[in-house]
Amino acid sequence: MTIVHRQLSKCRRCNPFLRDEMIDVMNDCSHDWLYKCDKSHRQGVMEHLSLNKPSPCDKAHMSKPEFPIQAVQQNVKRLMDEHGDKPKPLAQAIGLGETAIRDLLKDDAKGTTGRLLHALAQHYNVSVDQILGIEGLTENIHPLGPRLFIKGEVAAGRWVEAFESPESEWETFTGRPDVNAKEIHRFGLRVSGDSMNEIYPAGTILECVSLFGTAEAIPGKRVIIVRRRESDLCYEATVKELVSIDGVLWARPRSTNPAHQAFRLDQPGDGICEVCITAVVVAATILE
Repeated sequence: MTIVHRQLSKCRRCNPFLRDEMIDVMNDCSHDWLYKCDKSHRQGVMEHLSLNKPSPCDKAHMSKPEFPIQAVQQNVKRLMDEHGDKPKPLAQAIGLGETAIRDLLKDDAKGTTGRLLHALAQHYNVSVDQILGIEGLTENIHPLGPRLFIKGEVAAGRWVEAFESPESEWETFTGRPDVNAKEIHRFGLRVSGDSMNEIYPAGTILECVSLFGTAEAIPGKRVIIVRRRESDLCYEATVKELVSIDGVLWARPRSTNPAHQAFRLDQPGDGICEVCITAVVVAATILE
């Protein structure tokens, strides 16, 4: 009789969420895959599998456990609340039918599909295990944050016809999970130039919240300022530190280049017909 050994840490026939995966059994006799289960594997013990006596598991614990629908519903609701999502728009955003989320959250729901779980996990940047509530994660979900778009650059002294890039050129990045603002009001900008190089070297990605959202431009914050030139109506978008001097707001650079000077927001400079603060910086990703 040939004996093969393997470490059994989790029986995948006992777990309906993993039943599509094969158990990898070392086999030196060209036999088909064998399935065997014993409650002792829950302690991760070494068990002997006999190739000549493949006995399928008939333990009572092999009966299909109840799908953790309440845990799934709780976690999905929590993620939706954190991101301000509604059932129908969320279902559309993940590419499923309009009623997919509504059906999942019904009181009489019994289960769901793997496709829906994976789509939700990808959308919220969490794992399927977190949505299922496996391994004690039901009460402790830590999403990475939403997918946001880098929509342009900030560069002092660079005047362009439009400070937002074409949508086809937008790049994605992961935003902070704890920002209380709708995603429509959140975006990224890439730093170009040296007007803030003491803090943000060139290439830094700034995560911003529009003033149309919950952001508040107060002294001490770093803000996105857009100026418009009168001669050709071109725009300059730049990041500056907002400071108050004798009750007057100034935009101050943090640069090693003396060419960049602070300016008063109520006196933006000769030839400037418009100046406004459009967003507040809430995070920065500095590339190594």
